[in-house]
Amino acid sequence: MPNSSRYLTTWIGNSFGGGEKWVQLQISTLYVTPDGTCFTNSLWDEAGREVGIYKDGDVLGQIADLHVAGRLGGEAICANDKYLFVGMEEQYGDSGQMMYGVRRYDYQQGNPVPFANSEMLSISMESPVTGLCATETYLWVSDPSTASIRGFSTESGQEVGHYACPHPHRLALNPVDQGVWVIQKDNRPRVGRITPAGLVNVIENLEDPNAIAFFSDGQLLVAENGTRQQVLIYDTSPSVPVLIGTLGEERGVFKVTKDARRGEVGEFRFAGLSGVGADQARNIYVAQNGFNNSASGCSISKFSADLNRLEWQLFGLEFMDCADVDPISDGIDVYTKHEHFVMDWSKPPGQQWTYKGFTIDPFRYPQDPRLAANPAITTVFVRRIQGKLFLFVTDMFARILYLYRQEKNSEIFIPCGMFGSYFDEVTSFPLNLTFHGEYMWRDKQGDGIFRASDYEKMGEPDIFNWGWEIDEQGDVWKASESSNQIKRYHFQGFDKFGAPVYSKDAISVEPAPSLFTKSCRLKYFSSTDTMYLSGYTHDRPKIGQEYTTVGSVIVRYDRWSTSRILRYQIPIPYDTNANLHTKAMDVAGNRIFGVTMQNPVIMVWDATTGEEVMQMTPGEEVYGQSGWVDIPYGLRAFQRSNGDYLVFVEEDWKAKVIVYQVPA
Repeated sequence: MPNSSRYLTTWIGNSFGGGEKWVQLQISTLYVTPDGTCFTNSLWDEAGREVGIYKDGDVLGQIADLHVAGRLGGEAICANDKYLFVGMEEQYGDSGQMMYGVRRYDYQQGNPVPFANSEMLSISMESPVTGLCATETYLWVSDPSTASIRGFSTESGQEVGHYACPHPHRLALNPVDQGVWVIQKDNRPRVGRITPAGLVNVIENLEDPNAIAFFSDGQLLVAENGTRQQVLIYDTSPSVPVLIGTLGEERGVFKVTKDARRGEVGEFRFAGLSGVGADQARNIYVAQNGFNNSASGCSISKFSADLNRLEWQLFGLEFMDCADVDPISDGIDVYTKHEHFVMDWSKPPGQQWTYKGFTIDPFRYPQDPRLAANPAITTVFVRRIQGKLFLFVTDMFARILYLYRQEKNSEIFIPCGMFGSYFDEVTSFPLNLTFHGEYMWRDKQGDGIFRASDYEKMGEPDIFNWGWEIDEQGDVWKASESSNQIKRYHFQGFDKFGAPVYSKDAISVEPAPSLFTKSCRLKYFSSTDTMYLSGYTHDRPKIGQEYTTVGSVIVRYDRWSTSRILRYQIPIPYDTNANLHTKAMDVAGNRIFGVTMQNPVIMVWDATTGEEVMQMTPGEEVYGQSGWVDIPYGLRAFQRSNGDYLVFVEEDWKAKVIVYQVPA
């Protein structure tokens, strides 16, 4: 049984450890009340906080009646003195089709207040509600499906009129004259006041305006999510609004200065603006959500009225993610799929991490697969090959392995290689793949662009291969459940851009040992020629329909390249009747670690003998809570120079990565 006195539980990526306090995993939009209460909205939060409530650097809670019965959040939110209005979506009947609308809540209590004839205003069956603003009398709704901004009574819910407006996005109400302002998001994005005659007081020359709000005196805030990455402040009294100020460093986290390199996080260095608002004292609040809804996590920040000081900031950075360590850093530099953290393990749980770098540049490398919503990238292997730092990442089902090189003097990593068989017919991903089958892609131009000529066909499709690994020499390994083969892509050196080179002519393929009927995971140490292989065997066969799991046994082989001596077999948790599966495994130092999928339990074995050493479950530091381990590499392990182990485990439920600190 777990004995928490033998380990410490901590976490990375969220400002809170769990219980009733956590920052949601995404923020699509933000509304700020005069007293500085922040209401957020998002399509999904694993623990049900689609609409979060924050104030003074703390979590106040969430609204009720979402995350149930097919009812989710959305991308619009606003309030008047009486009600909170939430754009949302809900599954319609048994068809699976989504209905998009607006629900009304008591502003003070957060409980639903149905309209006279229904629980929600049904707006569209075609597209989400993209903007909301309200007076005491009227609620205005952006409805892209009808190319209009529609008006409703805030009390009865009856429609009272509309404005024609193609591509309406976020809305904001000017408190001085009650004018409705809108972002029009087409191929010429702009912001202006909507009238029966169309858009007036237009602000042009915007790249990607993503949110708007007003100060009480009618000055307009525009969250510019293009290359500027700033909040722009406009005087709206002239017929053409005049830019009078900005918040944030121009180009945000991507700007190079004498104090910060590209990708380095800072208080005024934004990355993915999704919301903006202001309180009655002119403090500005900013929400960030990464780019392309690619599960980059989110943050919410308060800045002083003089624009010179960060008052507080909250983070919810991790979703479908795990962490791994730069092997030469002794556990100090930790990476997730998008983030770089610097650790101080001497601090108390939850305070050890500092958010250091955002490793994606969507403007210079727009085809980075980490920006794609499908297949969603989920976890990272951090490796040093001949001293150079690389990231290898996979998607949720480990169908593709991607390779990234680090940009010189930068936090940014550039896509430079890819192995896989998967192709998504709907999204045409990977880009410019012109054939079916197993492929390898290499960035031959060094610019992160996926050209058809850079793909190499490797053979027939091999889809069920969730046994990726990268050894100390830089060789890429793959254990395939479908073919029950083990494939090794031999490292061939570096190209002129510093990226590892692999070739169709330098691949070894062999069947898995006859013990296995299906091979699922592997971990190979070239320094000792030791192989740890997992999967299903004749004695413990696969009997369910589970996928991306570790299997039913872990086996150690010594002298893998020559005599291949079987050291031991470890039967691991596998019971389809109890829905008990081992989801992820790793090996570090003299320990093997595995984790079950539901109600995660971390099992620890002695790597020399195969005997179980201990089990671990989430400690009181995280309120004993951990969500399901959904991804094939939802556990990573590292041994520090003092002998202690760091075990990182995916924790989607409350937007973090759990870390177990295990003494030697």
